[in-house]
Amino acid sequence: AYAYGLTASERSVAEHVAAGLTNRETAAALFISTHTVDYHLRQIFRKLNLASRVELARLVTREIGNLAAADELFTGD
Repeated sequence: AYAYGLTASERSVAEHVAAGLTNRETAAALFISTHTVDYHLRQIFRKLNLASRVELARLVTREIGNLAAADELFTGD
């Protein structure tokens, strides 16, 4: 999707947080600790040069939109 050098775990955390889940909710959904969620978020913000969860949500939303547009190009839907 939006690789940007993120690991699979970081992408998963990014998607959950961008969907509006709290760190605690994200941790429960992914069966990881809140400390691990915090760690992944720090890595995500550093790698993507983001300053907030809002910026992360915008990026994820834009990338999902780009994927949908690309899918339409290839499938004709």
